[in-house]
Amino acid sequence: MATPPLIYIYRSVRSLLGLVAALSLLAITGCTDNIDVASPSNVIRFRPKVVDGGWSAMSRSGNAAAPYESYTVDSIGTNPFRPGKPLYLHTKVEEGFVTSDPKVVPDSQLKSRGGNMVTGPDNFYDTFYASAYLFNYFWNENGTVPNYFENKPVQRGADGTYNLNDKIFWPGQQDQFLRFTAYAPKIDNYIYHFEGKDKPDYPAVAYIMRTPWEVDLDNQLDLLFANSDEDGYDCTTQPEVTLNFKHALAAVRFEVGGGMDGVTVHRVIMRDIWVNGVLNSVTGEIEAAWSGATVGVTVNKQISDNHLTDLFDGRVLLMPPTPSAELLQSMGLDHWHTLWLDVTVNGVRDEIEIPGFKKQLWEGGKTYTYRITNSNYVEVMDVIYGTQQASRGEVDVHTLHSGGSDQFQLVSKIDGVTPKPLAWKAYFQPEGTTEWSATPPTWLSLSMYNGPGSGPGTTEIRATTTPIVPVEVDLDASVRKSQNGSAAARYDLTTRSVSNDVLGTTANCYVANRWGYYKFPLVYGNGWDKDLGVNVAAYKGPANTPKNDEDVLSAFVDHLGNDIGSPFIVAHSTAKFTISHAALLWEDSSQLIANVHYDPTLYTSPSDPTKKIGGITFDIPYATAKQGNAVIALYDTAGRIVWSWHIWVTPMGAQYTVPYVSQAGYVYNIDAVNLGWVSFNPIKDYRARKCRVRFESETGNSQVEIMVAQQPHAILCPGDAMFYQWGRKDPFRGIDRSGAEVALTVERYKKEESEVASPKRPILAWRTQNPNVFHRMGLRTLTETERSVYKTLKGLTENCFVNLWDSQNKEQNTMSKYSSTKSIYDPCPPGFKVAPPDALTGVFKQGVAPDGNNPDTWYGMWDEGQKAWSAYSTKEHLVQSLFPTSGYRDFDNLAATYYRGEDSYIWTSGVQDHSGAIYFWIGHRPTQKFIYVYNYFLMGNGYNVRAVRDEAPESNRVSPRRRP
Repeated sequence: MATPPLIYIYRSVRSLLGLVAALSLLAITGCTDNIDVASPSNVIRFRPKVVDGGWSAMSRSGNAAAPYESYTVDSIGTNPFRPGKPLYLHTKVEEGFVTSDPKVVPDSQLKSRGGNMVTGPDNFYDTFYASAYLFNYFWNENGTVPNYFENKPVQRGADGTYNLNDKIFWPGQQDQFLRFTAYAPKIDNYIYHFEGKDKPDYPAVAYIMRTPWEVDLDNQLDLLFANSDEDGYDCTTQPEVTLNFKHALAAVRFEVGGGMDGVTVHRVIMRDIWVNGVLNSVTGEIEAAWSGATVGVTVNKQISDNHLTDLFDGRVLLMPPTPSAELLQSMGLDHWHTLWLDVTVNGVRDEIEIPGFKKQLWEGGKTYTYRITNSNYVEVMDVIYGTQQASRGEVDVHTLHSGGSDQFQLVSKIDGVTPKPLAWKAYFQPEGTTEWSATPPTWLSLSMYNGPGSGPGTTEIRATTTPIVPVEVDLDASVRKSQNGSAAARYDLTTRSVSNDVLGTTANCYVANRWGYYKFPLVYGNGWDKDLGVNVAAYKGPANTPKNDEDVLSAFVDHLGNDIGSPFIVAHSTAKFTISHAALLWEDSSQLIANVHYDPTLYTSPSDPTKKIGGITFDIPYATAKQGNAVIALYDTAGRIVWSWHIWVTPMGAQYTVPYVSQAGYVYNIDAVNLGWVSFNPIKDYRARKCRVRFESETGNSQVEIMVAQQPHAILCPGDAMFYQWGRKDPFRGIDRSGAEVALTVERYKKEESEVASPKRPILAWRTQNPNVFHRMGLRTLTETERSVYKTLKGLTENCFVNLWDSQNKEQNTMSKYSSTKSIYDPCPPGFKVAPPDALTGVFKQGVAPDGNNPDTWYGMWDEGQKAWSAYSTKEHLVQSLFPTSGYRDFDNLAATYYRGEDSYIWTSGVQDHSGAIYFWIGHRPTQKFIYVYNYFLMGNGYNVRAVRDEAPESNRVSPRRRP
């Protein structure tokens, strides 16, 4: 096995001789430069952005799937394989690490990282090294050194989180920021730390390729580096540090073919190649190099036909980037090098030089493919669909569930540049099959199935689909379709699997999609995250918030009004209360939930294996299983409700999301239905169908694939979803299956009428103890005049904290807010949260001035029969989600419902002030139809909730922190 490369850390690249001398040292002790902090408030933690699913997912710039760059002809030289004929070397450069070419290597031969290239389950190293730079507001390019800590190991913990071995805290100072650099991997006995802080953008990494004369492709090390942007992290917010790791090395591949059958290639040899380099981990540039060597890879490949052969079987050779010509010139060095093949031709073995390779320049994070052929052609086939190209990424041709057609272009080129006709044929692979066929599925047809190669090289092709025949689905019956768990091995609602003592992401709402046997742990809301562990941000407000702040909740409270100090209810209960039992509080379908039981032996504490955190078990019996909602309550020995959980029984749940692009340009994955939605009758399900289509040249040397898909759709019949008062975690019913309004228990916090404002924190505790009581927030019975004026109205109701559904919010007006932090009072299932204000603006068309009264600016359609609005996704354009007109429950008038069948009201996590929250409003009244966003009203009203995935929305926007 080849020896891994050496990796060194050094502070200065100004003296190469000093570096080379230092490399001869056996060991040098590093210094720490850690700054002691007077009042640390939080430990610095990291989340590296890892490579998902293979090398090609991470490029030099940290972005996947950069534009395709065609092969270019680099040389025409004397052909040692065919005397008297020219030899051609073609080059293709691609962003990221591309480990295979489907035209060359079958899927069965694809190889991912080998040996040392991956160590963890998420395709990333278990350890990386980080340094931190502390600066005041602006990053100083010429004077900042890693003065907070340097070259500190960061290791993956058992729970998957990455933490410094040394516990280092955020400074917590106003107008101070931290910037971070990092690299991976660590190689024992080959990491050195040198003295001399004369380089402001330290550290840098020296990469030395060991035994280059015989490289083992399966045991190379992929050197990764990362740095946060120059804005840095605000030390007062103390977030988890995200590091976007990038490839520091270049990937090199070789293909041989095109008329060279009968040749055996034994070794690939590159002479006078740079096998070392010094990477500046802030700029990503190579700043030094000092020697060349011969690099060899044994392949023993026989070129047996006219098809191209990948000499590395989908693997790549990792090489240091070539130093710039200016750098080499300043060092008195050159960058000429040669490529040789050790081959056998006609029974004679020899080393043959491939001309035209002398000035190849390699950049880190790119793949360089060299194709050696006897023919001066490179076939390229591509599909162009609107602004998309199949060669640059996935192309999906969409049609509606009702059928339709769409047109795209098939483009063929020679040398990757010149349009030229190529004879081709189409092949089909419907979803769910593994074989390719020249016959399409019955629902799909093309205007052409093959081409003779005539014309200018561009062929217009139309794909047509037939209407999808809907399947009538009884969602109640679907719940009884299969079983989850058993009495002996219960289905864990946090892991969505049958697991034993494993703790997954927790929430206040759990989705059960089948009948069966269930369990969940005693955890406050989303206080535990499977990736983060203890989720302190869920139950602590913004840093430095005073406990007596009237508008921002500094710490979320339990049922007794005490600050929640642990996500685990059992641990928090010490000396405060004692848990007694669990029971079903209410259900909207008879005998939906059975056998509710508190079990103190369930779930082991992640921090102390000797302790249990307890849990609740319950059953959904087969005989009475159907869609529905229920609330399970946990009681203390004084008979008070400690906490409660919403169980949503549905085969749809929150796993069906639709991507929407907001007016601010962010992409949110939004649930297709409102939280707690139940269909009262069977639905019509237009199930998506897909087929991969491959266009292949007659020679077999070029092919391109696209996906033709019909989008799913569902006609949802009348039903109902849960109502929520803003900031509360517990649901309230609207109507029963007969359509009759369900009466609620409605109470004021103070039973007597009084215009004296009620205390805020005790109200939160009272709400927790009374999850089935609709809080009548008016301080007294209001007149119609008082109810009609918002300013008067909000003065006669209890005020709320502004961060109840966005724990880190401290602003009085968050109308334009695009992000939020899920709080411990959030009512959504694991992995989801209440939509921030910006999320639902995606129902307006992109590029058109949104007008709430002009349907021409909306995506979607109104279904008069179902009394619902179906909104199209602005990202996929054809996928739909449903907004039924459920109306709302009134904050004051005994929670009566209004505008059912006409309006849809959906809360967001944002606020207008401490009395009013922001909601999304769709109206379909006989004389008026409208869609309004950024409306606000009293938090006591009962509106629906639409869940979005609990993730940072995708965007190309810059950091919201602006410089003055």
